[in-house]
Amino acid sequence: MLWLKRIGIGLLGLVLLLAVVGVLLPRKVHVQRSIDIAAPAANVYTRLDNLHVFNKWSPWAAIDPATQYQYSGPWTGNGAKLQWHSSNPKVGDGSETITSSEPDKHIGLQLRFGADRTADSSFDLSPAANGTRVTWNFDVDFGWNLPARYTGLWFDRLIGSAYESGLRNLQKFVGGLPPSDLSAADIKLVNMQPQSIVYVSSTTTTDGRDVANAEASAYAQVKAFIASHHLKVTAAPMAVTRLWDPAHNRYEFDAAVPADWSNLTVPASSPVKLGQPLGGNVVVATYPGPYSGTSQVYAQSKTWLAANGRTATGLTWEQYLNDPATTPDNKLVTRIYTPVR
Repeated sequence: MLWLKRIGIGLLGLVLLLAVVGVLLPRKVHVQRSIDIAAPAANVYTRLDNLHVFNKWSPWAAIDPATQYQYSGPWTGNGAKLQWHSSNPKVGDGSETITSSEPDKHIGLQLRFGADRTADSSFDLSPAANGTRVTWNFDVDFGWNLPARYTGLWFDRLIGSAYESGLRNLQKFVGGLPPSDLSAADIKLVNMQPQSIVYVSSTTTTDGRDVANAEASAYAQVKAFIASHHLKVTAAPMAVTRLWDPAHNRYEFDAAVPADWSNLTVPASSPVKLGQPLGGNVVVATYPGPYSGTSQVYAQSKTWLAANGRTATGLTWEQYLNDPATTPDNKLVTRIYTPVR
């Protein structure tokens, strides 16, 4: 039985050797990959800060199309969380949660795999010659889990190749967005309760002076109606766009003022109508400046919707937070609402 004893001693020695080597191996592993994307940092950041669109460019999304996903927390930013469950061992169960979010610069995430394995991930954005450099980081601390330290020896190759693939997907995805720069945009998703409005429908040309005159005339009718019926105004005036057609020089709109008109009716022939604007999920873009600049904000909203995987579902409307008759152009504030799904 001497040979069994020698085998046992050899195995014990091997185990001790592996343990000693394991202790000497790094307990922490860092993986990093970068790519340059020809787009402003704000456009890239908007995409990364929303976990709802992570699977549109994730390198793991196509491995198991049957993977189940669940979202919780805020829609974007700190606390937003994505959980997944898959019977495919290459995907498994896990979650990622945004733990830090600095606009246009940095996003940090905590990763959890299975019941007890955790790691950290982050995206750093910095200027590049043709746009934005995106650096994707992965950090894990194996502690005294010696077998895990051995797996760390090939983590760079294993994770790195996936990160390279994901960054190429992200580059392609951001490159396909509408070209507006989101750097100065103030755009957010809100849930809006429908408001009762008093409105007048009108049609004019797309010339700025004609629009201003038509809106002034329509609002005068609305305000006169509100005053004659002693209605309470509940919010700033709105203009609901029904048609904007520069090619045919035609603009159709509803000049509306939110007001409480409960228990009031008007004849069908009345030019002043009672109704409710669209509510629910809307994307709101706040724009400070002259009305002539709102076309840029509409373009930014379009880019924001594409970056966040949202689709416009109905009529847009503007809300004017101050009076153009008494407010300098550079002090005007307009909100542009887009209902979405």
